[in-house]
Amino acid sequence: MNTMKKRTLKFLALAFFLLAGVGSLSAQWAATYGLSSPELPYDIQFYENSDVGFVTAGYTMSFGAGVCDAWIVNTDIDGNLQWHFAYGGQGEDMADAIQPIDTSGDKIPDDGYIFLGETMGSFPVAGIWVVMLNPQGMIIWQKVYEDLSGCAAYSVQQNPDGDFVVAGV
Repeated sequence: MNTMKKRTLKFLALAFFLLAGVGSLSAQWAATYGLSSPELPYDIQFYENSDVGFVTAGYTMSFGAGVCDAWIVNTDIDGNLQWHFAYGGQGEDMADAIQPIDTSGDKIPDDGYIFLGETMGSFPVAGIWVVMLNPQGMIIWQKVYEDLSGCAAYSVQQNPDGDFVVAGV
């Protein structure tokens, strides 16, 4: 378990080092989130709207209801935890990608987040899981796209007309 925790810390420190240390090549800060069970981030996004910070998507085995649950962590620009939530059910659920979103059309991504991942055993079907969250991390809507062939989704982007594009294999 300590190995996984160290890997998580290295990933987070590397991500923030790359984002905050451009030019100076020094880490601005480092932080560890989670408990003793494995927590693994897969995606991190910087956002700038009325607040400035980072939102991270991955999975947790410390929080939630299942074997592993999707885990979204929101921090301010200095790494102070704003909120975190585990999403999913009794099965295995993971978040692979996250994006801040603009649903109002004002071109400011302050209307929440969309994350995608996989779910197996928590819903009537297994598959690619797409979830829209409000700015406080509460679920607005979610949909599972049934997957019978082992597909996975790895990236989500919002296009200029407000629709979402998902990429995967």
